[in-house]
Amino acid sequence: MRAKRIVIIGGGYIGVELAEELNNMKSKRISIVEKLDCCLGTTLDEEFTLEVENRLRKRGVVIYTQAEVKEIGGKDKASYVRLKNGKKIFIDMIIVSVGVKPNIDII
Repeated sequence: MRAKRIVIIGGGYIGVELAEELNNMKSKRISIVEKLDCCLGTTLDEEFTLEVENRLRKRGVVIYTQAEVKEIGGKDKASYVRLKNGKKIFIDMIIVSVGVKPNIDII
């Protein structure tokens, strides 16, 4: 894979798993942008989610929590993601992993 700077939008199970696997491929800069207070926050308790985030950070993954994407921009292709707080992250690839919420109601 030629992409060196990868942003994953969404810090749920799929986003975190992708971050871990992509991070195992050396010379990649992986970032996660998560809208909630922490990754995996809708399914796991705070103690566990903080441990997961700490382990990812120790491996070099950059995690932005309480962050939302305002803009994906570039000239001929996507080359950056701008967050609502103004932070601009330069990228080679975007992976969108958001919006899945299981329906647990019995019909």
